[in-house]
Amino acid sequence: MKKITKYLIIFIAVFSLCFSWAGAEVNSIAGEKNRTRVEETRKIRIKAFYGKIMNRMGAAVIRLQRLSERIDSRISKIEETSADVSSARALLVVADGKIIEAANALSDAKNKINEILNSEETPKIMFEKIKDEVRVVKQAIKDAHAALVEVIIAIKPGLL
Repeated sequence: MKKITKYLIIFIAVFSLCFSWAGAEVNSIAGEKNRTRVEETRKIRIKAFYGKIMNRMGAAVIRLQRLSERIDSRISKIEETSADVSSARALLVVADGKIIEAANALSDAKNKINEILNSEETPKIMFEKIKDEVRVVKQAIKDAHAALVEVIIAIKPGLL
């Protein structure tokens, strides 16, 4: 009887180990599928989020261009009254250059972001790289806006 019990215990131990390994393999396969699904979902969300940000920044560049055109027409009207706005006109040329730089930075960032999104990197690394690209565009837009503010400040003495 002791011999049968001994063999039964060994059989149960081996049997339970076999099924625990098989269960671990099934769990690891299911975990891997879940991880890939979550990563794909994150990539989709990152793409949608940065698509919205790029649209907003594109709209900001367009607004800056329109504002530059309006400032140019104001400078022309002020020149007709024989006021000296040559410094404002020079600053406007600089501001237009910065607006063009912002538009170029935006298009470059869109291309780089598309490359990053199509790469096989983890969403965390993708997110960091994309944030860096957005920071560059954001700073270019701020610089263009500051240049337009300088133009407006330069126009005010010509009015007095």
